[in-house]
Amino acid sequence: MPISKTSLLTLFTSAVAVLAQNGPPASHANKFSGLNVLDSAYSGASFGLNNIPQSSYSKYKWPWGTLPKNCYDIAVNNNYCNPYDVEAYDITYNDCPNNPAVVCRCNNAQVSIDTLAQKIGRIPVKARQWISHWTAWPASSCNAWYQNGHVTILGACTAQSVYFHEVGHGMDQYVAGPGNNYYSAGQEWKNKVNAGTCVPDSYAKSSWQESYAQVAVMAAYHGNVQSIWNLGVNCMADQMGRVNEQLIDTGIKAYKYQQGATCNRFWTRAQPVCMGPAARDAGNCQGVSSISTFSRVADTPEIKISDATAAAIDEERKKEAETKAQPWPAAKHSANEKKFSA
Repeated sequence: MPISKTSLLTLFTSAVAVLAQNGPPASHANKFSGLNVLDSAYSGASFGLNNIPQSSYSKYKWPWGTLPKNCYDIAVNNNYCNPYDVEAYDITYNDCPNNPAVVCRCNNAQVSIDTLAQKIGRIPVKARQWISHWTAWPASSCNAWYQNGHVTILGACTAQSVYFHEVGHGMDQYVAGPGNNYYSAGQEWKNKVNAGTCVPDSYAKSSWQESYAQVAVMAAYHGNVQSIWNLGVNCMADQMGRVNEQLIDTGIKAYKYQQGATCNRFWTRAQPVCMGPAARDAGNCQGVSSISTFSRVADTPEIKISDATAAAIDEERKKEAETKAQPWPAAKHSANEKKFSA
């Protein structure tokens, strides 16, 4: 029987609507109320993402006066923190000894440097290696964002699922995506999601990228805690199966803890910049260029801190000002390793 013009128009309109979707269908059910349920013991498992193996680490704090340019830019461009109050660290994990994670935090960020190092260290090295910088800033509630290999943490984010989610964006871009383009932007991912009747939670409906990152959290749970299929996720079988394949079952198995695994992707060493005139006047920016004129007063925090804390910070900085910055040793890499610019 021939198809009427009305039927053809309906089919065409439906096809255009699918292509124009900005994210998963609103009609899809939410499998969980939030993925924080996967952080602790749940549904028969005696532990959660907060308890998976963690790589041991050592930390080196940059002397006061200079910062990695990316940290400086994020602090200033977003008005997150006075650059004079930003602490920069090289966190060296035992499974990636020649390529430390660069971690910066405002001195009054709710998440301490050791909490950050521990949360980052629970990301398996084959995934962790794709993040060049981590930053943490004070905020009234937990929030986070990712952009081109950088993860920014706002507020008291202590749930491991948050960290897997943000790195999940990196997996979407660098591991699953062709040519460093987001896999979730392609039609295949949209088809996988549309083939089901549910998504991880309401946040997964925000966009295709957020839906992928949320499924990536579930993949991390699947690879390191217990089978995700034990939780009755057949309503999203196509999307779940695809991300498990990309991050757990094949290739570098980025989201699965693997005994003895080491990093083999390296970022170019962060460019240091001077915090500002006060740091240069103190003699702590020798050989380091300033990238802009910064007029705020040194040691004036963005959020008020106690006098005792301020005194402790002042004392620590006086000691650091007396110490010369340690030169960074040249890392020895094999000929087949790749470098990526931050």
